Amino acid sequence: MSGVRYGEQSWNPLARTVELTEDGLRRGGRTTPLAELNLAAMAEAYQRGHWLGGGGAERPLDRLPHGAGIVPVTRVTGTSTPVKVRRAAEFARALGELALWHSGGPEGVGALAGRAWAEGVPLWIARRRTEGPAGPITVAVDRRLVRVDVWGPRAPVVRLRAPHGFHRDDTEPARGLRLSVGDRTAALALRKKLRKSRSSVEAVLPGGPHWTLRRATRAARGCCAASGASPSSPGPRAGPPSRRARCCCRSRPYGTRAPTRWTR
Repeated sequence: MSGVRYGEQSWNPLARTVELTEDGLRRGGRTTPLAELNLAAMAEAYQRGHWLGGGGAERPLDRLPHGAGIVPVTRVTGTSTPVKVRRAAEFARALGELALWHSGGPEGVGALAGRAWAEGVPLWIARRRTEGPAGPITVAVDRRLVRVDVWGPRAPVVRLRAPHGFHRDDTEPARGLRLSVGDRTAALALRKKLRKSRSSVEAVLPGGPHWTLRRATRAARGCCAASGASPSSPGPRAGPPSRRARCCCRSRPYGTRAPTRWTR
């Protein structure tokens, strides 16, 4: 077993004790591996003498109680999980030192913080990567703050913000959203329909291109493909797919029923 950085003991076998090792964080009977924790974000705040909480909020380390308390732990998904411990200050320092060591020390944390500052996205926000036509594309999303950042090689940075919040029932076409592509601001228009497949989002750059983003239908993406959205340029609306078009994973055509099998 790896060395214990923080541990609690109790005579009560039903007590939910907390134990922090070099392999993970155990709370009662549930263990969270360190790979599921955002160690870089917690180490960066710990190095500055603060502790990272939910939504990027920070609290000075000296304000954590030495006795029982709740210490938030940031996950790689960007969410924060409150952990109830018996020695809050000791647990935070143990987790901060462990996160600093796994993140490459002060030099490694400084390099990660500088990279996050250049990207314009805090370290605690989750980043997801996918392959694009010119290389890897990074997407950072935080739903509570209503912000999206997308960047990749040889492409301008796309940022979505809601400075005054997202208003679903607002009469404004953008509903409070602001979209920027590089240093230019695009005009947004959200068109909400009863059916999700008919809802769309239109973005127009001043003197530039015009994009329409709508949910891909099952017939358009294939019945075996995952759900997603397909961007396209405005043009003539395509007609409905043929009812005799064959499915990519079934031998029978669309519009026909499978034979009914009766079992006892």
